[in-house]
Amino acid sequence: MIFTPKIFIVALILIGAVFASFTIIRLGGLLIPSTAPGSTSTPPGGVPTQPGGQIPLNAFLPPASADPALGNQIEQPSQLPPAPQTPQLSLPEIQKKIEAALPPPASPAEMLALPVIPDSEIAITSTGIRTEDEYLLYFATHIKDVPFDYARLKSAQTSKESGVILPPDLIEKVLAGETSATLRQSIETFRDLALAKAEYLKKVAVSSGAVSIHKRMIAFEELHAELLDKAVAVASGGGSKDELRTFYNKFKTTALQENSSSIGKFGLLKTKKNFFADLTDRVAEFFGFKKRASAAVSLIGGVFTAFAPCPCPAPLSQVVAIVGTNPIILNVYFAWAATPALFPYKAMHSGAFWLGLYVPGTVPCLMWAVCGVSPCCVPNTIPPGPVGMLPLIAGTSQ
Repeated sequence: MIFTPKIFIVALILIGAVFASFTIIRLGGLLIPSTAPGSTSTPPGGVPTQPGGQIPLNAFLPPASADPALGNQIEQPSQLPPAPQTPQLSLPEIQKKIEAALPPPASPAEMLALPVIPDSEIAITSTGIRTEDEYLLYFATHIKDVPFDYARLKSAQTSKESGVILPPDLIEKVLAGETSATLRQSIETFRDLALAKAEYLKKVAVSSGAVSIHKRMIAFEELHAELLDKAVAVASGGGSKDELRTFYNKFKTTALQENSSSIGKFGLLKTKKNFFADLTDRVAEFFGFKKRASAAVSLIGGVFTAFAPCPCPAPLSQVVAIVGTNPIILNVYFAWAATPALFPYKAMHSGAFWLGLYVPGTVPCLMWAVCGVSPCCVPNTIPPGPVGMLPLIAGTSQ
């Protein structure tokens, strides 16, 4: 068959018609921000709280008569005043607050070098996790699978403002001169948890596109364990407090720089973009030149207003109420909250602004109850329904 100019022109017209039809079908969603399933919900208003924002234990268990299997023996919480009203801020307003709280760029002298993780220590396969987006999602949804004796967290130090006290505040107690046995035990628990996470991650299969973030995550856990080991030494009467303070300050700077880089890379901050830059991104996504974020993840922002522990059968996590542009209840695993590269520790308290990627789904928060004559674990029934998780957040200390 001879291709004449006329045939070539007709072929171009046909291809153009097909492309135009495809474009019309999809163009409707080009300029409209996508909404992920579960990204809207009812504000958790009227949540009874104790001083500091803590939700009473069993506050969201069903009424005693709701399940006859419980033998009508669930202890009901006392009626307390609802949580104070939180100002409703738009997502751009929250993003600006987060941007204002970000640390300035740091020099290498102000940071710690991450441990080198050789290829031989991790599992690299063509069928493993492919991208950094997928890696964050996997980490958020599988962090609960890290093998560890979480019952050790039952004896960890706690506070009315944030629940289980996380490593940075524990270290600051050491630097302030506290040397109690419970403090040392808390630090040792989080040190061993960091090592357990590092070993668990080394067994997770990744492909070439996720190797970089995979190695950084493992390296941060190992560096975190080293920091906590130094804190245990000082709290036990050995080691140098000045050395610990220097190492800790550099560790915080290193972790915050990694967090700042991640929240920019994964699109949490967009206030510096203009309409045309955002349109360019959407056009790139539309034609397949840029990977569109998974529909399973959406962006949320708000204020940490209240929390409740999930103590049954061991304190794996606590639920956190975030009230803002997209009010939601989140299940925050302590193993995730103690990951320095993804979580700014100072955000775990009432009044802190949160901005994050949200993974919707039913993640039960188990609480102790009495079934007949025996203690048992019962999922709460927190409104508005599903409890989500966060692969990554940015937060403020105030």
